[in-house]
Amino acid sequence: MACAGGALALCALGAPAVADDPTPIHLAEVYDITPGVSATHEVTLSTDHPLIGEQCQSMGTGAQASSAVLVDVNGIDGCRFTWVLPSAGSEVVTVDSGGVFHFHSESAHLLEGFSTPEAVATIDSVTLVAHASEIVEASDGGAVTSAGVSTKTDASTVTWTNVRDDVTATGTVNADAAAASPAPSVSPTPSPSPSLERGGGSSRSSLTPILAITGGVLALVLVGAFIRWTRRSRQTAADAQFDWDASVRASQREAALEAKGVAAPYASPTPGSALSALTPPQPAPETDSPRGEPAKTLPAPESSERFAPPPGD
Repeated sequence: MACAGGALALCALGAPAVADDPTPIHLAEVYDITPGVSATHEVTLSTDHPLIGEQCQSMGTGAQASSAVLVDVNGIDGCRFTWVLPSAGSEVVTVDSGGVFHFHSESAHLLEGFSTPEAVATIDSVTLVAHASEIVEASDGGAVTSAGVSTKTDASTVTWTNVRDDVTATGTVNADAAAASPAPSVSPTPSPSPSLERGGGSSRSSLTPILAITGGVLALVLVGAFIRWTRRSRQTAADAQFDWDASVRASQREAALEAKGVAAPYASPTPGSALSALTPPQPAPETDSPRGEPAKTLPAPESSERFAPPPGD
């Protein structure tokens, strides 16, 4: 489950997150059985965004799949997981002593595991391929194709579309053909430990891949929500920083304007000082004298030679 969750988390990180939009998950099931001899269960998983081979391998290992490969699903890469069902597929098919087989899918459990508020899962189709047998009856919506006109010429098939619940079918077994049919060979995916191998033939083992993939989807939902929350937080912080910077710049402009207004009276000269700087100095006025008389001129001081001692003294 941890491996599957990690792989789906990588898928979420590599895809654009759209707030409040549920993640669509498309599933397709194929049961390939030879009643009383062998049975395999194949699930193809795809989303609106392509997956990569490493993700498929991680999810396949976490879900204990016999194989996990990357496949094209309507032009988008998806994952295909295959499980070899033990005990000749007794989990989904049983054979009566009279040679009549009964098939019962596990589609309802698959859908239930993917039912979350953040994800919308749909099963596009369920196909039953019955080798060495002839399908006689299928539940509502099943289109039966006989072995003679089937794409698999040695098998009778039935296909259901837009499945919302378990589907069932019954048929007859050709004992001679069933005995001659070889068991399907699937290349196994390495399992982390023997204790994780699928076995026992119980219904619990059949739910293992469903629970594993469900855990991965939940991890995808949580990672997607965390990514959206992180982006909102970063955007909020950036907006707050922008507002703070704008307020600081406005305060600095106001302080600069106030400082300029205070320094202006001291920096500019007064009109009077400017005029005095430009006007040359005026001569001192003459001493007042009686009207009509010229101004008296003071005698020049006598030379110091008048007071010099006579020669010979």
